[in-house]
Amino acid sequence: MVVASGAIVVSEQPGFCNSCHIMNNYYDNWKTSTHREVNCLECHLQPGFMGHVKGKINGLSQAIDCIVGRVGTKPSATILDESCLRSECHSTEELLTKNIDFHGVKFTHKNHIKKEVDGINITCGTCHSHFEGNEHFSVNNDACFTCHFLRDTETNEKLVQTSCTSCHEVPNKVIQRGLVTINHSEFVSYNASCEDSCHKKEIQKTSEIDDKAYALTVITSPMPRRFSWPTSR
Repeated sequence: MVVASGAIVVSEQPGFCNSCHIMNNYYDNWKTSTHREVNCLECHLQPGFMGHVKGKINGLSQAIDCIVGRVGTKPSATILDESCLRSECHSTEELLTKNIDFHGVKFTHKNHIKKEVDGINITCGTCHSHFEGNEHFSVNNDACFTCHFLRDTETNEKLVQTSCTSCHEVPNKVIQRGLVTINHSEFVSYNASCEDSCHKKEIQKTSEIDDKAYALTVITSPMPRRFSWPTSR
């Protein structure tokens, strides 16, 4: 009994997670992140007693997979919103009323929490992923582009009805390009469209995927298929 209790305590420490070599980078990122004082299981297990029990059972199966060599080289995890949005962590009330300057972009969680885009639920992990980079739960900018630039293949309408000025401040600096003087405030006063006039290339990315690879992605993707990138292919 004492041994079993000790094993449970040891297996719940962040250092135990780091004992698996595929977790080393994630552990190092966690140690330097704003979540470094938060135990891994506080986020990675569903809140509540039953969530803890299910997590321990799942952890045991993962340990067995590790022993028999069935572990992949790219681990993934889904953090439930109920773990993030607890009052002692990231209070929903506070997030809904706070405006954020994200690298010069105006952002508010109230337009994202519990929202849906074309049948896909937006969760904390949709944006705060660990897809790449060295920051734990860092925001993946590609998530922003995916939602804001996707268009319906039938109507060509954007799935998220926002304009550039919904996120970006209008530049107050007058720009001189050769003989042309550009005053953004003047263009905005004409209700000119940023993306349909000057900045069209900024929101259109040339696809780097060949047709066969793209077709395979569409066939195997569980996501709805009626939207597409506004690519310039």
